[in-house]
Amino acid sequence: FNPFEWSGLQLAQCASAVLSTGQSIAELQIPTQELGVWIKTISSCYSSENSYHNFHHAFSVMAVSAVLIEEGAGHYVQGIGALGTLVGALAHDAGHPEYNNDYLIKTKHPLALRYNDRSVLEMMHAAIVFDILDQ
Repeated sequence: FNPFEWSGLQLAQCASAVLSTGQSIAELQIPTQELGVWIKTISSCYSSENSYHNFHHAFSVMAVSAVLIEEGAGHYVQGIGALGTLVGALAHDAGHPEYNNDYLIKTKHPLALRYNDRSVLEMMHAAIVFDILDQ
């Protein structure tokens, strides 16, 4: 299927199904409603105006990760590790401003200053995810 033909709501529902397929969600006793809220919150961190780093891209990365886990990588990544991989894949570009690290550093963007010119976007993506998980 082509996720770029699906709406954000359809992708969020599919993401919930993918994340719920493993036993980790049940083992961690994460209520379905809370999982849905988390997915909706993550999806809202992606701008539909961003032509590449949008929720469709994030979902595609998660879907490919799920296939890789199912088709062989699951031998190496299981349980909570598999769940972490899928969560990380879905959230990996949250808040992406459409510029790369080099541009942010060279323009002395506030994000580059905040993260001391080191893995600026990666630090920002991680901070967004941790803030959401902390809520």
